[in-house]
Amino acid sequence: MQRDPQILDGVPAALLRLTETGVVVYANRAAGRFLRCAPALLVGRHYADLVEDRQRAKELLATRDVGTVERRLIQRFCLDDGDANWGIAMFGGVEADHTRWVRLEPMIQDTSETMAPVIALVEALVGADRTWLLHDKGAHVEVVSTTIVDDTPQPVQFRIDHDRHPALHDILEEGRSIRWRSLEGLADIYPGWEMSELEGLESGMVVPLLEDGAVLGAVCWGWAIPGPPPVDDQQLLSGAERVAAAVRSREQHRLVVSAQQEATALAMRFQTVVEELEEGVVLWHGEQDLTPLAINPATERLLGIDQMAQLDDVLLRGADGDELGPGFLRRHARTAMDSGAAEVRLVQLADGAEVRWLTLRSRPPMRDADLAAVSILVDVTDRHLAEARLRHQMLHDALTGLANRTLLMDRLAQELQRARRHGGQVAVFFLDLDDFKRVNDTLGHDVGDALLVHVAGLLRSAVRPDDTVARLGGDEFVLVCDIESSENAWDIAKRIHATSQTGMEVGDGARLRPAFSIGMVLADPETVDPVALLRDADSAMYAAKERGKGRTELFGPEHRRTAAARRTLQAGLRDGVEAGEVVPWFQPVVDLRTGRVVAAEALARWQRADDVLGPDRFLSLAQDAGFMAELGDTLLRRAADSSSRHRGATELDLHLNCTPAELVDGRYARSLRSLHEQAVLDPHRLVLDLTEDVLLTGAGDIKAQIAELRAMGVRVSLDDFGTGLSSLVHLRRFGVDIVKIDRSLVAGLPHDNDSAALVAGIFGMAGALGLKTVAEGVETVEQRDWLLERGCDFAQGHLFGSASPTLPS
Repeated sequence: MQRDPQILDGVPAALLRLTETGVVVYANRAAGRFLRCAPALLVGRHYADLVEDRQRAKELLATRDVGTVERRLIQRFCLDDGDANWGIAMFGGVEADHTRWVRLEPMIQDTSETMAPVIALVEALVGADRTWLLHDKGAHVEVVSTTIVDDTPQPVQFRIDHDRHPALHDILEEGRSIRWRSLEGLADIYPGWEMSELEGLESGMVVPLLEDGAVLGAVCWGWAIPGPPPVDDQQLLSGAERVAAAVRSREQHRLVVSAQQEATALAMRFQTVVEELEEGVVLWHGEQDLTPLAINPATERLLGIDQMAQLDDVLLRGADGDELGPGFLRRHARTAMDSGAAEVRLVQLADGAEVRWLTLRSRPPMRDADLAAVSILVDVTDRHLAEARLRHQMLHDALTGLANRTLLMDRLAQELQRARRHGGQVAVFFLDLDDFKRVNDTLGHDVGDALLVHVAGLLRSAVRPDDTVARLGGDEFVLVCDIESSENAWDIAKRIHATSQTGMEVGDGARLRPAFSIGMVLADPETVDPVALLRDADSAMYAAKERGKGRTELFGPEHRRTAAARRTLQAGLRDGVEAGEVVPWFQPVVDLRTGRVVAAEALARWQRADDVLGPDRFLSLAQDAGFMAELGDTLLRRAADSSSRHRGATELDLHLNCTPAELVDGRYARSLRSLHEQAVLDPHRLVLDLTEDVLLTGAGDIKAQIAELRAMGVRVSLDDFGTGLSSLVHLRRFGVDIVKIDRSLVAGLPHDNDSAALVAGIFGMAGALGLKTVAEGVETVEQRDWLLERGCDFAQGHLFGSASPTLPS
């Protein structure tokens, strides 16, 4: 604590604090009483000036003991009034601040010095020739007596071993009196006694000294004449009581001094604890105008001050950021005195920057009338930051740092309320990242996460800092913007589409260019329901997807109807899969050279009670709902079951479309292995149709799954070839067996020169690589003949038969 500590001023022991060289820097009130000098006048004086033996004091001060080392020195202190006082000085070791404590205690006089006058008085009262005071010390009996030197009683102190006077121990324990009329009679009673100390004394007695039944000791008188004592029993008892009173007074003095020592040690330990606390402590005294008495080092550290006088200058702010002004700590302590307790959260500032958060608690002390208030400062910066992080986590997306749904809805409600009160418009944009699931399935979740973070940065840059950008989960984002007009909203949407064109590098120089389907809704001043507004933006976003993706759709009444129908359809799809309503229909695949049906492609159909829906109506719903893998597994098993029951002239190969979701974690291979073990489907009869973008951007896991399936005998077909930017060089790398030419290219044959040139080139490259070819969407004989002439192996389309619930014969 800084000096003048209230804690030590109130202890009974005299305390001095010295510099390393011995100059007094602090003296408590007890030290002032002991040295008979005001404590303030002791400060600045050298310790050696306070004692007679200055040289001995300087020698001791020259030691450099540290820590808990303590040295004791009996010294005679020179007092300012010219008198002297004996005392014991206990020097502590030098501490970290280069000071040391000195504790002063008055000398406790020896028993012989304190008791000699009493013994002489009692001896005179009873007319005894000799008087002894006996005190049992356990291992021996302490004896105090007197002898006359120059007409003055001088103390004599010696010890008697129990083996010399064995009965004395019993007497002192039992409190019995002993009388003897002659030494011979005493020797008869106690034959083992040593009689040398009683030489010349013919008679005597031993009287116990009692207090509340306890034996304090005993007094022994002896007379030179034989016979009974020449005094009556009342005089003897009165003399014994005087000795007992003196003994009691001496013991009480010892107890008082011992208590003082204990209290001083406790105060010293308490101060050590306070000085080592991590919490700041400020002690206040006074009535109306509080004055700081002491502060500990933690207070200096937490408040950034060097001395107690700077307390009023500390720059503090409340938790709300408001400046609290000079003298706030003093005012807070004053409030605690009036109300009983006070607590506040503070921000400690340095050079205008927030550096730490503090909790300040003040209250009046419960047991110290000299102390007005105690203030405790606790550094809660770590806890505050943890709470802030927790609040941020509760309101923000962990991956992108954007607002989450909870914070979005709160800010949207605030924006709507502001628009109602002050005018203006609010635009809500619901964004879905087109084909994001394919990125996750083919490039892996790490790349998918990186793309989401990249998109978050793009969206932030496309709007103003005050606008809200949120991620709802997956690949869905929402923007809430304060706009001036609908044109302003369209400008924001255009800016989002434009910024996404820069793309994100994914390695080997390749770039992912995210595209968005954006649903936009404009809230009028009367809009009050943020949930309904968000739902309308979502409906507009789905309309944008259905109309080609990568576009923006402004919400209108028709979108609400479409969204309702979509939700109804999606809700029924999962139940339809479980109920067996989603089934394979089969389209024949023909060998162009023989005209025979050699295979069938299984195409998904949803057979509802009153309708049959094609894949374009419900596969996107399954993908959005996240159960494409379950749907694909159902189609595989049902197609395999149909194939096993087929009784045609020849055994047909089975073509099945497969999405990356079905390949992840070996799911497809496990299902196929199970069907093979049950003799339902031979893997050698299965052709797996995969789109080219899945293969060419495929992650290592997809490649490994394809390799496992090929090892089982499955052939791989590259579906819709020619619609992307793929290179046939990559086909070998992924083990493709068949190339299926997309119907969009076949449709222009044979008259579209560009289509004809491209398809002819595909045939040439496939032949060079040893790959089979299948033409999709063949509708006319002319197309068939053109394909056959240029070496196409197989074809499918309405010319050869449409899809039907049964396998072609």
